[in-house]
Amino acid sequence: MKIDNQVSQTQLRNILPWWTWVAPLIIFFAASYLSSLYRISSSAALIYLPTAIGIILVNWWGPVRVLPMVYVNAVIFGYLWGVDPWYFRPLFALPETSFVFLSWYLFSVKNHGKYWIPDTHNLNMFLLWGIIIPLFISFLFLKALFFLLFHVPIVMFSSTAVLGWLREFMCNFGLTLPILYFLTPVMGRRGLLAIHFDFNDYTPKIPGKDKLLVVAIYFLIFMMSFFVGLDRYWFVYGVFSLWFALRFGFGMAVLTNSFIFILAYIIPVVREIETMGEYTIDPFLINIYLGTSLLYVFSAITGRVIDDINFAREQITDQVIRLERANNELKTTNKELDHFVYSVSHDLTAPLKSIKGLVNLSTLTQDQEEHRTYFNKIEDSVRKLEQFIVEVLDFSHVKRVEADYQRIDMQELIADIIEDVRYMDGFDAVEIDFSSLTVGEIINDKTSVRVILANLIGNAIAYRKKNDNHPAKISITSRKKGSEVSIMVSDNGEGIKPEMQKRIFEMFYRGTTSSKGSGLGLYIASEAAQKIKGKITVESEFGKGSVFTLHLRTVHK
Repeated sequence: MKIDNQVSQTQLRNILPWWTWVAPLIIFFAASYLSSLYRISSSAALIYLPTAIGIILVNWWGPVRVLPMVYVNAVIFGYLWGVDPWYFRPLFALPETSFVFLSWYLFSVKNHGKYWIPDTHNLNMFLLWGIIIPLFISFLFLKALFFLLFHVPIVMFSSTAVLGWLREFMCNFGLTLPILYFLTPVMGRRGLLAIHFDFNDYTPKIPGKDKLLVVAIYFLIFMMSFFVGLDRYWFVYGVFSLWFALRFGFGMAVLTNSFIFILAYIIPVVREIETMGEYTIDPFLINIYLGTSLLYVFSAITGRVIDDINFAREQITDQVIRLERANNELKTTNKELDHFVYSVSHDLTAPLKSIKGLVNLSTLTQDQEEHRTYFNKIEDSVRKLEQFIVEVLDFSHVKRVEADYQRIDMQELIADIIEDVRYMDGFDAVEIDFSSLTVGEIINDKTSVRVILANLIGNAIAYRKKNDNHPAKISITSRKKGSEVSIMVSDNGEGIKPEMQKRIFEMFYRGTTSSKGSGLGLYIASEAAQKIKGKITVESEFGKGSVFTLHLRTVHK
């Protein structure tokens, strides 16, 4: 299971549906009524749902929608908990509202907690700032109201205070944790959170071989709930909970704790209430509540730590893989660099030596025709040198400069490229047609696309058939399918032998010793295509011509 260690950089405020203004009050009404069915005294219930639901909704939908409804609900249903006379109810609604507010403010706002509990740090903060401290403050607030308004002696609270606090803790922590952890991503995917975050998949991952074992253990826990009472053997249930935490991590620990909580605690007490009409509060229950609370907390923390360790292990493994990949790329780059330096030094010095030799020869003659011949050859060498330098600069740009995505007018770009290659040898002998270029605008890196197409068009000119009876033609066409754009550069030139086609994109590869190019052109084009997440494919028949296709995925800015 992967864990969100950082909130996504793209946090978007959602426009929540109108019913999220009304739903909290309806939910709180239903929760209060349900809680009243499990009343264990005139002012207490076995499970009090509104506060737990308040913690959940205030994080999902924000305080403006939720806190007023918490207060209104507490005022309206104050009569259920023996708050009389009626004008005291607005005061006794304040502790409940303050608990939900403090949980949200101290955890989510003050300490920037992530309420979907993505790691151990956030679990600990939620436990302390989201439950324990707000519950302690609101509990003292409530007892102070009883003391001030009803003159109930403080000593009368000592026998029930710890029991009541532990019961409230179990209810709030036990209910909010699984709902916030499992349902928050679901709500986020449906746009039902006040602020949208990117979530990972929090579904517990159980290997196929262990699924039968998990079902068997859950069935065993179910059968135990009929014969092994939680009041005496809560630690037995704890063994199962900790095993799930250690074996499967946080998600399964939370599910198992909830399952045990319902089977071994809620159902037996509900049966007693239905049978006897009441539930007897025994001071011995303090041990049970304390034990189950510690069980729930420790198994949850254990599972969360196990998940964090597994995530750290995955990160280390990913880093090792990335380092190995980077090391292999570095070795490849060093080999390419050695080859590049050797070839560049040769391709730079060869034209210079030729020029130097031609200059020396020109000094040995006074014949104007010979001078003109030497000067023409010097011009050819300079042109080759200039072309090679352009290719080296293109290579440097492709390797070092980040892609700059912008709108590209393809007709205009092709026209500019044709204008640039106009002075190539043999340009006047080639007919270039791009009237069938149907793609108008794309969004991509203009420099990379230009380098690729310039090399493809330049190659088509250079390797044309030099036959007066065979007019050379180059056709530039395109097609679009979804977000993919394909640009085809077709020629009727020399073509490429099958055994050479696999190597034409290698650095400094020349098909024959008589090849005029540096062997960099198609390599640079291929690298530029990879840089912009594209690719170049080739179809060629030797003696008949070639079709080079640039496949691009247009980018949406």
